[in-house]
Amino acid sequence: MATQMGQIRTPGSRTDADVLDAIEDGLGKGRSPRQIHGELSHNPRLAGRVPSVRTISRMAKTFHPPGDEERWSLVGAESEEAAAVLPVFAAMAKRDRVWQCQFVTRDLAQVLVAIKAAAPDLDPWVAYKVAEEFQVREHAGRRTLGLELGLAFAPWRSEVSATELRRVLDAGFLAPDLAYGARLVERESKEALLDPIADAINRQEERAIEAAEDYWADLTDEEQEAET
Repeated sequence: MATQMGQIRTPGSRTDADVLDAIEDGLGKGRSPRQIHGELSHNPRLAGRVPSVRTISRMAKTFHPPGDEERWSLVGAESEEAAAVLPVFAAMAKRDRVWQCQFVTRDLAQVLVAIKAAAPDLDPWVAYKVAEEFQVREHAGRRTLGLELGLAFAPWRSEVSATELRRVLDAGFLAPDLAYGARLVERESKEALLDPIADAINRQEERAIEAAEDYWADLTDEEQEAET
């Protein structure tokens, strides 16, 4: 079962969230399940946690963008929606994830508006990740209080705020499910401080090699012989 945004994760998924992100990224960029499996299996950070080609193929069947009636568009949108969504689009582009723009639905836009009203200084990428988790939890009938507590402590604003949240988590005051939501806000806030473009520029040569490999992988034997 896919989420409201048409993505592959489910509440009971056994695949780690970062692996799911990588699989979704590959599917969004048009990679085949076999290509995705090969690329992720060679990633030291994900080694040993990548599902089989068959599992990725099953995931791919649920991966499709929402229809035009669900997808958010600037045309006809309220000004507060534009103010909440467009910075998220820019954040996606900076992370080489322009394809994810098509998964921002009208419902998700409303969640982003609420998050921006509560935390106007929150990084747009973090706001998107929190909004995405909000929807996953709401559709699964699970509590969102952990996410709300993470926003309430605002760990991105200062070291003092981050320390206060960490003390509450370390003291065990939050049940595991609530702690997960609060930690998501904390983790994503830290990662948002890193510049994704600098790393992308450093990987230009690697990306060119990947593109060449993808090109050859899609050719038939006859076409490869003709090329050579």
